Amino acid sequence: MKLTEIEIKDKYRSDDCPDLGTYFVSKMLECSVIYKRAVGFFSSSALLKISKGISYLLSKENAHIYFVVSPILYKEDVEAIKLGYKNRKEVVEDALLREFKDHTDEFDCERLNFLCHLIEEGVLDIKVADKISAYDEADMGMFHEKIGLFVDESENKVAFTGSLNESDNAFANNFESIQVFKSWEEPKRVSMIEDDFDRLWDDKTNTLEVYDFPEAVKNALFKYRKASYHRDIDEYESRERIRKQLSGAKPECRYPFELYKYQKDALNKWARQGYRGLFDMGTGTGKTITGLTAAVKLLERLNYRMATVIVCPYTHLVEQWVEEEENFNLKFIVGYSDSKYKNYESVLGQTIQDYNDRIIDNFFFITTNASFKLDRVQKLLRGIKGDVLFIADEVHNFGAEGLRESMIDSFKYRIGLSATIDRHRDEDGTNAIYDYFGDPVIHYGLREAIESDVLTRYYYYPVPVSLNDEELQKYLELTEKISKNTYVSNGEPKLTKEGERLAIARARIVATASNKLDVLRREIEKYKNDHNLLIYCGTGKVSGGLSGEETKQIDEVCKMLGHDLGMKIARYTSRENIEERKVIKERYKDGNDLQAVVAIKCLDEGVNIPSIKTAFILASSTNPREYIQRRGRVLRKFEGKKYSYIYDFVTLPISLDDASAYSSEFLSSFKSLAKNEVERIKEFSSLAENEHESDALVNEITDIFGLNDFDMVDENEFIDWEGINYGD
Repeated sequence: MKLTEIEIKDKYRSDDCPDLGTYFVSKMLECSVIYKRAVGFFSSSALLKISKGISYLLSKENAHIYFVVSPILYKEDVEAIKLGYKNRKEVVEDALLREFKDHTDEFDCERLNFLCHLIEEGVLDIKVADKISAYDEADMGMFHEKIGLFVDESENKVAFTGSLNESDNAFANNFESIQVFKSWEEPKRVSMIEDDFDRLWDDKTNTLEVYDFPEAVKNALFKYRKASYHRDIDEYESRERIRKQLSGAKPECRYPFELYKYQKDALNKWARQGYRGLFDMGTGTGKTITGLTAAVKLLERLNYRMATVIVCPYTHLVEQWVEEEENFNLKFIVGYSDSKYKNYESVLGQTIQDYNDRIIDNFFFITTNASFKLDRVQKLLRGIKGDVLFIADEVHNFGAEGLRESMIDSFKYRIGLSATIDRHRDEDGTNAIYDYFGDPVIHYGLREAIESDVLTRYYYYPVPVSLNDEELQKYLELTEKISKNTYVSNGEPKLTKEGERLAIARARIVATASNKLDVLRREIEKYKNDHNLLIYCGTGKVSGGLSGEETKQIDEVCKMLGHDLGMKIARYTSRENIEERKVIKERYKDGNDLQAVVAIKCLDEGVNIPSIKTAFILASSTNPREYIQRRGRVLRKFEGKKYSYIYDFVTLPISLDDASAYSSEFLSSFKSLAKNEVERIKEFSSLAENEHESDALVNEITDIFGLNDFDMVDENEFIDWEGINYGD
């Protein structure tokens, strides 16, 4: 992979990327063959840090690392030079040795051994930069520049400069920031930084003296040298840490709260069904805790001899399961396509071998749907010899073609978790789920959860919005084209591929109707000083939005809230990485910082932000699973949260006030759209505290669009919406 093929921001700060150094440097090293780095301070922890991620680089020919460090000089060091007790190089050498602490941790020692061999092989070169100072004036100045450069095999370059040092504090604890420059965008700036480094390396920088790493310091490092070393040091450490943790781990439930009765009843029924079953549990009712409790209880029964495989549709759901490790005294092997888990297949393979050989008795592997169905991962998992518990989170996904075939028959024990198990308009997919996982052991929906005080009560406010003239015309044109791309199969109407494309385009017109922006501004004005707000956007673009240009709806909403209303907001989409999402959730939870999260499709399944109190839903699907999940997302319990409030933007072709100006024939062409909106209003209202407040609106829409005698099939119903990627 080239540097040009990955997403690289122009700036990174600790507030949006907590483990800045590890994340950024590892990401760049994955694509690089050369790494040039100049840092302000030297320490043995700095050496340990530069070993992180180098395995990527070493896999390529002509790999090389150039590292320039600086001593930390104290006042007494300067005094020693002034008084002539020592020359400058002796003081520098002593200062470097002072920062080289002894290490007893076996993995730290192994990394230092790794670096010794890289130095011997000529892959790693280290030099020292010392500021030539007027020491007789007690000048304690030092080399404090912090720059870096990555070069890939095609000579693409990424340079950075800023406050980031190579140390534990800089990488994880300090608040740091860096500016990043790409050679294909800012070649002059990158060239300047590279020239600065090269002149530094060649000792051609005024007021600095740069020389080879002192022998005494090198000798201190080489005390850790062994006869052999692990070339992929990251994989070695990851594998060995997990093996050590697994060998002594005894999973147990340490959760600080007792399970609810409905969870206990579900687990008992699951046991009676031979430890197979579907857990039909509403969003926010504790599916993750129930699943992990089931795993440790079954482990106890099997004398702790069992493997557990957990599969989630998205990476953010994987990370939420991982957050529960401590509560169940276990360690996950995490496996999906991310640089920090790049060696997971090797670790998994070794762990399975250890399990099969009875070196370890149990392990927990968690992955995504996409990684689970990979041939090489399937081969590893099918090679497990012994009992396996398989847990599928958001199990409705396993009814999709391409995923249902990946379910492994040899996995004896099974759990399927979902708020909505049945697949919308997909009988074959639904049957495949029931055939594999067995009968439901619980149905605990939103009504039961609200009545049991597991979820918060809520107020529901449908907000009518009409299409503008341009959107209305496009909607009618697409409807006509859709009708021409409909055919009958086995007595049922179906859409051609072109018809599906047209239906998606029509649905996006509804989702991103430009009038929603004006109505949102009106509705949210009274909340502009509040916190714990969620604005749920569509994925499409708005024609003639607030900026006057065609832009994404989420961009227009962010501009309105952040710029025009001066609110503190954050985007929450698939573009924000896991670390950025964690920061957003923490800032949002605090209640004194972020006021609103603006999200799109990635918030549908499993995201846990319980502090959401007021939601503005600009885009809704015709799929009940999706809008049920969105509602449940807002109803999670949180300290001080008595009620939730949902504003649902109901999209209609025309303003209801203008309905009398249109013929009944014209209005009847929008019956399917009106029907979908009315059904959602009824569903949301049915559990709301103000259940009947929307009755007048429902009756008005029903009368205007003639829904009382409506038995048409909605064209949207021909589409398997669950299989569509909207590009979130």
